[in-house]
Amino acid sequence: QGKLSAPDLDLSLSSNGLNPSDEERALMAPYLFRIPCSPHLAAEKEGREIDTAVVADALRKLAARHDCVVAESAGGALVPLNGRGETILDAIQAVDWPVLLVVRNGLGCINHAWLSVEALRSRGIEILGVVVNETKPFPKDELNALIWSDTAKSIARFCGVPVHCTAPFCKGPWASVEKDAPGLAAALRAFAEKGGTEPSSAEDVAFDAAHFGPRYTKKKKQMQ
Repeated sequence: QGKLSAPDLDLSLSSNGLNPSDEERALMAPYLFRIPCSPHLAAEKEGREIDTAVVADALRKLAARHDCVVAESAGGALVPLNGRGETILDAIQAVDWPVLLVVRNGLGCINHAWLSVEALRSRGIEILGVVVNETKPFPKDELNALIWSDTAKSIARFCGVPVHCTAPFCKGPWASVEKDAPGLAAALRAFAEKGGTEPSSAEDVAFDAAHFGPRYTKKKKQMQ
């Protein structure tokens, strides 16, 4: 049936010019399954069970070898991992890492963000902030343009967390963050320069105005 791979991981590694050993790659994806569905179901269909301790141990080993490690979860905060009811939250709590929440832009995303923030807070997990992800081109119709334009502001307002930037839609893999998402690149640089601390809400507002204001302001003027 062939060797299993992790396409998202492969893309991230190749985009950054990284070629880890097979041993390190196994730590980056400690579980691989054939069926693309919820982790608990994919594991059950193969007669296996995900153990959050195994995931946490793999991440700790990577962190001990590298200055910076970013881990992408397999879905949202309450995605079940096994039949015992352990979720992504349990895996995050086991490794004790802070979270940067990525939220899809569009109708319903405020609810998604708020529920996720509350779930993370209920476990005492540090939230570094939010990145709004545009999985489709910015809408041309008036109603959805209004909704998308409001997303970052409303999440920051109601969830009480900084929204660092919006990752714009891009057809196919990005050539580079600098080229295809300059606003996101600027946000990442600013975040790194601050040493990973949360920027204040005033700084967030200023950043949004500087990097995304012209586009959204133009949209709003067209709708008035």
